[in-house]
Amino acid sequence: MKDQKFAVTKNTQIHVTKRSPEYWRVTFDHPPLNIFAPEMLPQVNEIITALETDEQVKVVVLTVLLKVSF
Repeated sequence: MKDQKFAVTKNTQIHVTKRSPEYWRVTFDHPPLNIFAPEMLPQVNEIITALETDEQVKVVVLTVLLKVSF
């Protein structure tokens, strides 16, 4: 399934991948430290609403992208 971006902004920092109707993956991508910032709240609210209203979702996996350079 395709990535969905919630709360359309210039810098979407949370991506939702619907692997199946029952299994969603939510990825936080806010480099370099993935600090949760106030501007992410509308995106989180949209995702939570989508999860609450979709009766098919059974599993949600949260992931954090790490960008490491040596």
